[in-house]
Amino acid sequence: MNGHPLWYSPITGKYFKMGHHKNKEVASGTLKSIMDDSGVKK
Repeated sequence: MNGHPLWYSPITGKYFKMGHHKNKEVASGTLKSIMDDSGVKK
């Protein structure tokens, strides 16, 4: 396990990992993947 928490989205029915790197910005590709897996719309 790499230490990233595993989250579940009832919207998509998918599990996905979310990083927690304090003040570091998330790469745009990673953010898009998280948004797609979570069902969050931009």
